[in-house]
Amino acid sequence: MALSDCLRFFCTGQEGLSMKRSQLLLDNAVICSKLARRSTDKQTKALFKRMEESWRALAREQDWLDGEIAPVDAFRFGRPVRARPSHAA
Repeated sequence: MALSDCLRFFCTGQEGLSMKRSQLLLDNAVICSKLARRSTDKQTKALFKRMEESWRALAREQDWLDGEIAPVDAFRFGRPVRARPSHAA
């Protein structure tokens, strides 16, 4: 399978409509969240929660790469960074 075919597969929704890449990553995060809720042991639940956080981070980064959000250095852990006070000379 060619790279362009792979990208078309992963960037297309179930009905063949083009989706944002970040939305596909968020969909994976939702799946991990559901699996974490259904998990019965602590280790598996923690694993799925870490995977969910990772998918969400990838989605934020993809939005940045697509130019939809401010540069990454304006965000830390998914929250806007507070403006630093300026040092008047």
